[in-house]
Amino acid sequence: MWRRSRSSAVVPRRLVPDNLRTGVDKPDLYDPKINRSYAELAEHYETLVDPARVRKPRDKAQVSGRCPTCGTRSGGGRQFTSEQHMQSAARAWCAEVAGQRPCRPLEGASPMSVFTAVEAAALGALPVRPFVLATWSTPRVGPDIHAKVGKTIYSVPWRLIGQQVDARETWTAVSSSTKDS
Repeated sequence: MWRRSRSSAVVPRRLVPDNLRTGVDKPDLYDPKINRSYAELAEHYETLVDPARVRKPRDKAQVSGRCPTCGTRSGGGRQFTSEQHMQSAARAWCAEVAGQRPCRPLEGASPMSVFTAVEAAALGALPVRPFVLATWSTPRVGPDIHAKVGKTIYSVPWRLIGQQVDARETWTAVSSSTKDS
């Protein structure tokens, strides 16, 4: 049985990513078309994926440029005995050092105080079951009533000869549905 490693783990209710090609199939202001696997991930974690507008840098989070700081300052030049040791040291540095510093974009407030006062209430709990990543493809059913999904060939109903089907492949199962012609 899968269990969460930390009971305090939480999920944001809304994500505002860039219009990355692997996540957003068609950017649109009102109805962006999200990649199927990415949409399944968002649905599993009960979060909304709302991509930033194209060529509008103010829509993006301001922290994206500061990410390298955490990696270099929390562990730069130190040696760790294990991955757990490195993670615990990074968490401690983030909470005790980086989270307590006054921050200019936050008008002098510390990131940890803003998080606890404003942002913590906007987070939801992690789901009990883990997310199962699926790969989507659209194979065409050949005259021999077979469709190739990944590296494997599957038999399908004869009524689908010549049609494209939506195939969803996970580690344990393959399922399909017909595409609207």
